Amino acid sequence: MHRTNTRHLRILESCWLEN
Repeated sequence: MHRTNTRHLRILESCWLEN
């Protein structure tokens, strides 16, 4: 995985946690 991908995954994780 690219570093950029990891960053996107982190953002998505935050969204999922909020929901």
